[in-house]
Amino acid sequence: MLFILFTRVLILLNSLSEKSQFSEFFDDLGKKTDIAEYHVCSDQIFLEKAGFTYFDTLIVMSGKNTCFSNNIQDLWWFLNNTGNIIIFVPNNGGYLVENLFSYFNLSYSSKNIMQDMFGSPQLILNNIVAPESIISKGSTGSIIYRGGFGTLENPNEFRFPLILGGFEHFAKGTNSFASFLKPALALQSRTGSRAAIFFSDYIVSNEAYHAMIWRNKYLTNLSDPMPNYNRRFMNDIMDWLFHKKSEYIVKYFDHCDYHSKTRPQQYVVEQSIYVSINFSEIISGEEKLPTNTNVMVELFMQGVFIRKNMNHVSQGFYESVLKLPNKHGNYKLRVFTQNIGYNNINEETFIAIRPYSIKEKRTHPSASIPYKFSVYILMIASVIVYIMYMFNEK
Repeated sequence: MLFILFTRVLILLNSLSEKSQFSEFFDDLGKKTDIAEYHVCSDQIFLEKAGFTYFDTLIVMSGKNTCFSNNIQDLWWFLNNTGNIIIFVPNNGGYLVENLFSYFNLSYSSKNIMQDMFGSPQLILNNIVAPESIISKGSTGSIIYRGGFGTLENPNEFRFPLILGGFEHFAKGTNSFASFLKPALALQSRTGSRAAIFFSDYIVSNEAYHAMIWRNKYLTNLSDPMPNYNRRFMNDIMDWLFHKKSEYIVKYFDHCDYHSKTRPQQYVVEQSIYVSINFSEIISGEEKLPTNTNVMVELFMQGVFIRKNMNHVSQGFYESVLKLPNKHGNYKLRVFTQNIGYNNINEETFIAIRPYSIKEKRTHPSASIPYKFSVYILMIASVIVYIMYMFNEK
């Protein structure tokens, strides 16, 4: 079975005339998306309404602060709710870019651009270090680049460079050189949001796409210049960013009473509920059944918290039985994974738990048995005293 993921992209530009400089990149983008809208940052743009997002991915090629309302809090909400983003840092930075980098806890330099040992600002980058889940091993080439660089402290599986500078590269006016210079970075959140950051938009310009590689990694000139890898590299990045390479697809997520297998309007405290989920992994549009992974179910309300691992029944199918707490209220029921890597699921719903009705309350709890016998003994003693009193009166 083939799955087609619906993709909606918003591209932010300084002016619509810029489209001509990146027309080939936008042509490739149009082939991978269902909806691609271009906006100039002159009017405020709304990304969501009542929890519904208008777009899946943002492509930022402008640093203006007029794009988003509410002091760009809407953008934070978008990124915190599985939104994806590609950032091409303008030469002059800008308010929007600065706030995005503050959000990602990154630093960058647009003034001190990268150069090679020959003093040229147009570089040939050979150190593509993106994971194999993004760039297929053995299919890399050389990248034509011109622009600034970023730094990344403590890289891990969620924060990693895509390209590194070579030993022949340095930044004039700084002490940075070689692998400390990172022209492109990627970030991945546990909720599924993905971000690709390029410290120059030149990498996707028509000029860069048609530039030739004239020198090999040993810094010797080639007799026959070769095409660069820019276009294919960006297509791989977009496939990863749009979750087309690998993605978890939840087929259903359900909960019901454990015994009757029906879903009541409200559950009752201390009731046992059955929670199940079925999901598959989509790799390059083809469905694959995932191997056994750690899936957890969680029931949460302020002050009450239950979490347990779900039972693996078959490939892609997990189930669990939860005993509800003895406290009524509205609870959030969540099923999620915490995989190290790029694929995770996070399904949430809300359930209402009510207290026992009068008829459902236990009439003879075990704790009341001593008190029950005490009442019986008191009643018997009262009858005996009454009989003895009446007998003595006669």
